[in-house]
Amino acid sequence: PAPYKLLIKNINLLYRMNYLPFYAKVDKKEMDSYKVTFMWNTENVPDRLAKLVPTTPDSILYRSAVLRFDRDYSTDASPSDLTATEFMLKLAQESGYRAKKPFVWVYVDQHTPQKVYVWQNGKYIFTSPANTGVMHTTATGNFMIYARYRSVEMRGYFPGTHEYYDDPAVPWVNFFYKGEAIHGYPRASYGYPQSAGCVELPISKAKELYPLLYTYAVVTVSGE
Repeated sequence: PAPYKLLIKNINLLYRMNYLPFYAKVDKKEMDSYKVTFMWNTENVPDRLAKLVPTTPDSILYRSAVLRFDRDYSTDASPSDLTATEFMLKLAQESGYRAKKPFVWVYVDQHTPQKVYVWQNGKYIFTSPANTGVMHTTATGNFMIYARYRSVEMRGYFPGTHEYYDDPAVPWVNFFYKGEAIHGYPRASYGYPQSAGCVELPISKAKELYPLLYTYAVVTVSGE
């Protein structure tokens, strides 16, 4: 159908500007029938990431790429407006626009020992021990980072005990779902659930991670 063909065009434009690590190869069997194969720029692609290839404008990798493009260049591009976004992407490509940061994908593995991984160009470029939420409080699924802070105050009530906490300067914070974020936090050890829902890293590792990420980076959190 025509909307899907336009989605494929936009995916390929985003690929050429380095917003996506794959393009859509189209095999035209018939005039109105497309067979699409997604071709990655590397052979080593984690299965969980490969399953996120876009099938609709609501697919998270496509939304992430368009929103990041709009944030980089203030174009008013919208994942749901395929025609207008195609026009903007074509102009941007002709003007030599490129993604301001390389594509990365974040994987939070809640299986013990818990870890955070960052994938880029066929390999994991970052690994860290991590703590997720007690009582299964960290949301699972695929999300986009929506806000980032070098330091932010976090307050709330700890699950189970309902004890109030107020941490005035939590460092290197990447919010991905409601009040849940990947951030630094001092603990005696890491690798198992300890937090109120966030994904905690050693502060030195959180500082290392922060410049690798960007607003709208995709984060996948596994089940336990």
